[in-house]
Amino acid sequence: MTDYLAPAAPSDDQVIALVQRNLGEEVTSLETLRSGAWSSAIAASTPSGEYVVRFAATADDFHCDAYAARFSSENLPIPRVHGIGQFDNRFWCISDRMPGVHLDDLTNEQWERTLPSVALMLIAMREVDTSESTGYGGWDEHGNGVFTSFADQLLDVGNDVPDTRGGGWRPFLDQHDYARHIFDDGRIRLAEF
Repeated sequence: MTDYLAPAAPSDDQVIALVQRNLGEEVTSLETLRSGAWSSAIAASTPSGEYVVRFAATADDFHCDAYAARFSSENLPIPRVHGIGQFDNRFWCISDRMPGVHLDDLTNEQWERTLPSVALMLIAMREVDTSESTGYGGWDEHGNGVFTSFADQLLDVGNDVPDTRGGGWRPFLDQHDYARHIFDDGRIRLAEF
């Protein structure tokens, strides 16, 4: 399970060389950003723009990001991906840096001011034309979901695949009888619908 967690970024000199090699730009500064569950991130400033260089154990999400960027709009800003590759035992992705802060870092007052733009983003997301793709649930670099129906996606919640990202959770659940029974009973009830 831990093989898929965010790997450490390489040294500053290696990040600078990576950006220069792939964007042909001089890097004027670097800033370590808050890492996500699956990737670490470094901001790179250049004379022509701001970029984010992320590092992960797999390139899957980066390819999905590149596909999603085609749906970017005023109310649904999605960073453009400039390159994806492999560096040592990790994968990298260079994309535009988007201004702003994480939603979970907002104060109550900031949330109140931000809520209208979040609503516009959700509306823009709903209006995206995904007719070129098929399926439900997690999707691949072509926008196709891994499940043939929404019901299949929901019922898959109980399938633990240990050697995949997020897998290996069932032994932890099995250590807690009460939680295990609630989870298993809920899955059975869900399947009855």
